[in-house]
Amino acid sequence: MYSNPIEAIVSYLTPQQCHICKSDDEMLCRECIDKHFSEHDSRCYKCNKLTKQSLVCQNCRSGSGLRRVWWIDNYNGALKELIHTMKFERRRAYARKFGALLNDTLPYMPLDTIVVPIPTASSRIRRRGFDQASLIADSFADIRGLNTQKLLERTTEVDQIGKTRKQRLLQMEGSLKVSNSKCLQGASCLLIDDVITTGATAEVAARMLRECGAKHIDAAVVARHLLE
Repeated sequence: MYSNPIEAIVSYLTPQQCHICKSDDEMLCRECIDKHFSEHDSRCYKCNKLTKQSLVCQNCRSGSGLRRVWWIDNYNGALKELIHTMKFERRRAYARKFGALLNDTLPYMPLDTIVVPIPTASSRIRRRGFDQASLIADSFADIRGLNTQKLLERTTEVDQIGKTRKQRLLQMEGSLKVSNSKCLQGASCLLIDDVITTGATAEVAARMLRECGAKHIDAAVVARHLLE
């Protein structure tokens, strides 16, 4: 189902093909998903240490505010190309498919879990015509029967490309605000974004939600980008 009429018309006029194998199918066929996005070990998203149930390791959890982080696969190969296509070729449907793939990746979530997209900078939303994190979050939440709440707002425009973790943390301080804290008392929240690199943005978002009363903060992203 398409929430955007233009998207529906474009889909009708230009039938979907699998982005990888070009078969007549949806944007990603089952065979290519199984081939290119293999299951991976449970690891800490930041230091890559083996953990259980996608937990952030004890050392990295201190001060981060994040309990668990899931991702479909690492940011390379076919997945990197798909994310790039979504962002720079304005493919809304790819964001919805990523939500479905996250549904395949994540375990059961309690029905009172609040799904919170990490907002994209407004300049990028204007350029692309959509906020990919919101679309991914809505897709995932619709499949799971969860509630999406856009509780975070951007207050500044920052460009984190090429920045170190320390620089990213400094940039993000004060760049987000919680728009509505009433529903956060004792809540469990799932942050959604497309890519996690140093984790600075997700950690700042998690700490802000905790300061407003949230009890548990997890995150799910399409890809994890490990810096060399």
